[in-house]
Amino acid sequence: MARNIALLHHERYDGKGYPARLSGKNTPLEARIVAVVDVYDALRSVRSYKAQRSHEDTISQLMKECRGDPGGFDPLVTEAFLDTQANICAVWDRSMLSSLASIMKDR
Repeated sequence: MARNIALLHHERYDGKGYPARLSGKNTPLEARIVAVVDVYDALRSVRSYKAQRSHEDTISQLMKECRGDPGGFDPLVTEAFLDTQANICAVWDRSMLSSLASIMKDR
């Protein structure tokens, strides 16, 4: 499972991803799940080349990625993600507060 995630989480549901250009359910479910979560994390996180996005902006971007026939993400995985987004946002916020507290403690 870990190998599938590491190797295949950049595949796209429409077959335009990499490294194998797999499409649809040819990509293992675990990699399709991590594909959505990876983009959420990347958009919410501060990077040296970009600012952190809000949860709302991130969800909007994920919805854009899902559009098309088929889009970049598995529609069922995306639907499940969106159905639980309030919980995901709460976990993200708790994690960020914990990280911030740890950084402040070390100063």
